[in-house]
Amino acid sequence: MKSKLEVFAAAAEYLSFTLAAKALSISQPAVTKNIQEIENEYNIRLFKRVPGGVSLTPEGELFLVHARKILGEYDSLAEDMGYFSGGDATACRVIGIGATESVAAGLLPVVIEKYLSLFKNTGINLKVMPGEELFSMLQAGELEVAIAETGHSNGHDYGELIDFPLLKYRMVLVAGRRNSIDVSSKKRFCRTARFVKTSDCGMLQPFEKMLPCVEAGSLDFAIRLLLQSGNCFMQLPSYVADSYISRGEMAELCMPDSLQPVHVLPAEGGVDVFISASNAGKEYLENFIGFVRRSLPGL
Repeated sequence: MKSKLEVFAAAAEYLSFTLAAKALSISQPAVTKNIQEIENEYNIRLFKRVPGGVSLTPEGELFLVHARKILGEYDSLAEDMGYFSGGDATACRVIGIGATESVAAGLLPVVIEKYLSLFKNTGINLKVMPGEELFSMLQAGELEVAIAETGHSNGHDYGELIDFPLLKYRMVLVAGRRNSIDVSSKKRFCRTARFVKTSDCGMLQPFEKMLPCVEAGSLDFAIRLLLQSGNCFMQLPSYVADSYISRGEMAELCMPDSLQPVHVLPAEGGVDVFISASNAGKEYLENFIGFVRRSLPGL
């Protein structure tokens, strides 16, 4: 069926059986035959003749949506199975990965667990540290992959690093679900709220200029404090906060414009995966990166 779907997708792209045949290096009768077999199997009509070629019928448009999804899954299957080629299936390999704290806490646990369950001959050596340290270690060859929020390099030149986008996120203000923070006025807000900050979560820290602050040494401690306190709030990437909000453990803190401080960083951002140019083309790393990208939403 895959070859038939590829033929159909090419015909749908070019809206010409002749051009599709040329692109696939097959004969035009072969294109027609594959299309007819699909139409007979599902008792539908995929194309209709128009001046200069063909156009998709309504059922052809719907079939194309499903065909692209299925072909995408075939590509993912080929990439994942490619991991086992070239002796990788029998050799035990440990991949050195570095991540910022918020990425390690909010994105990687499920992905790594799933990856290790599928590729049992692989180990993961995960180091969690600030973004600048990740890039320095990656450049020095002490890591093979770094996963961090876009912009963590702060403009520094770390040599030839190649990055791949993973997801987009927004920054959100959150507090414990049963918080007693009063946002009705600046005076009441400053009396009832405490801002929790950490050293490296891709967070904005402007509230420390107007509020008493609690400085947490780790994101894990900051979140536990937030969930247990009635007057603490913090700023988190949505990919960290969303799971807590969906479980009802956190609530997004919506403040009026009069209480919004000047943002020192963008309110939106992204997470990228980085490798050094010297590691580009290594099949096991490309397979790992491809697996992570397919496992995360937001692309």
